[in-house]
Amino acid sequence: MLGMVVVSVAVASLVVLYNLGQTVEGRVRLTHAADAAAYSGALEQARTLNAIAYVNRTHIAHQVAMAHLVTLAAAAQYGGALHTQHTRRNPPGGLIAMLFGADMGLAYRAGQAASDAQWRLAGAFAQHDRAVHRVLKAGAESARAGLVATRDRIMRKVLEANMVDSGSGSDSGVRARSSGLALDLLSDNWPGFIGRSAATRGAGLRPAVEQATERYRFVNSRDATRRNAWPVSRRCPLKRHELRRRGMTWLGPDGRWGALDTQSFHALRSNRWIGCYFRECADQKEEPRLARLSGVLRSLFLRSGYI
Repeated sequence: MLGMVVVSVAVASLVVLYNLGQTVEGRVRLTHAADAAAYSGALEQARTLNAIAYVNRTHIAHQVAMAHLVTLAAAAQYGGALHTQHTRRNPPGGLIAMLFGADMGLAYRAGQAASDAQWRLAGAFAQHDRAVHRVLKAGAESARAGLVATRDRIMRKVLEANMVDSGSGSDSGVRARSSGLALDLLSDNWPGFIGRSAATRGAGLRPAVEQATERYRFVNSRDATRRNAWPVSRRCPLKRHELRRRGMTWLGPDGRWGALDTQSFHALRSNRWIGCYFRECADQKEEPRLARLSGVLRSLFLRSGYI
């Protein structure tokens, strides 16, 4: 009887120990599977965020390119205006060279007649803008909208793969082990994590676009003033004739690019009633047309951008 009792206790102990081992093994397997599934879901989410970040960087590069296109169009219009004024001899090219130097006279005479270059730039601008917005906007929106479904599907596959017995290579074994599993996210901060931002002042990617554009002198301020060397009038010995070059490229409050380039000759005059004053002889007479051109070469700034 004593031997039977001892054997019974030993058998019961072995059964309990085996069940405890199976329980511990199942718990460890579930913990590892849950960790692997959570890591896989987080990895998919990180990849989606990286893709959207690259979309944003592409949008920034696109906006910088648009700023250059608008500035090129303004430069073409500026050259055409200089050519018109030089052809009219208002003022003459020799006078500009005599007063402000041979380089300024050469630049004044180098103006070319306005061509259809700005309109080709406008067409390239519009075509590139449409392609970039359609492709990038659709790609970013697709990645954002499909993330939850893709992430859950990957997490379920990882759970199934981690719950397979080491000796089971069939799909029936996978279904048998994972049929009782349910994916339940206790914490998910993805909804509302990202969103679109309009092109308002200081919002969204606008500061990044402005910072990237500042690196290029071509689209920065192009203001300069050249003065002749000798006195012009006894009444104002410290003042001189001036050749004023003004140019700038800007991003408006509505997120649209604009550019303007002008040059004007300011002749110093004086009389006994007014005193010293400048009489402007403008070389740029095409500002309304340039304004219309800027309206054509406008950027629909990041209306589909993400932050």
